[in-house]
Amino acid sequence: MKKRFIFLFSAVALPITICAGILLSNTKTVAIDVAYTVEQKLRSQGIAVSDVSLSDGILSVTVESEGTGKGTPEDMIAYRAVRDTVRILRAADTLNIYIIDTLGDTIHDETLKHVMDTPEFGLKVDENAVFAADTEEVLRGALTVLGADIQLIDVTDSEFGGKFVSIELSQFFDIDAANRTVRDFVALIDSLNEEKETVISQYRLSVSDESEDLLVQLSADLIKRSFSWWQSPRLGAETWTGNTPIIPPPD
Repeated sequence: MKKRFIFLFSAVALPITICAGILLSNTKTVAIDVAYTVEQKLRSQGIAVSDVSLSDGILSVTVESEGTGKGTPEDMIAYRAVRDTVRILRAADTLNIYIIDTLGDTIHDETLKHVMDTPEFGLKVDENAVFAADTEEVLRGALTVLGADIQLIDVTDSEFGGKFVSIELSQFFDIDAANRTVRDFVALIDSLNEEKETVISQYRLSVSDESEDLLVQLSADLIKRSFSWWQSPRLGAETWTGNTPIIPPPD
């Protein structure tokens, strides 16, 4: 009787072990497929991805930078592209973003949780709204109050609803003026959205000096209400937010 029990136990345990092995294999295959899809999507946008992996529900993306020891304007664009791609593909709820420089050192390391969640204070996009004027026309009229020369306004549809706007402004070099221009621009877009004149859900602002040297590049996602930016070392420790960034002590 005892031998029969052992036989029956073995007969049941074997299928359970096989099923567990299949489940583990399928999970690993799905993780590889998700990582591959994210990587290909980013590469199609010209992002220099060196590694993408998905483990325990956490997607990790490593991007190569052309900088040495500090970030570049292109890194900021890559950072935003990673965030957007993960949201579009609904790839993971937790995202690790790494940016490594030409020496292989990590110059940016950030963990974003609840990537799919939209905060209550984020922009609400009404896809059924109808506007009397197009976004570019509204912007050209509104931007005159900033006192900077408009070099470019490009308006496209955002994949998250509303419009994506890329704007390039030029002005004479002045630290206070550059920060004020960015600050006023952020407030201007918020005002246009609140007054229902536009639905700008994402934008990228570039401010350059009279020599066409980039001073500030700002990227914003107003649905998630997140801002990231690069600024020239010429601006020192001053920022458009009014806060002085924390600089780590030398080793």
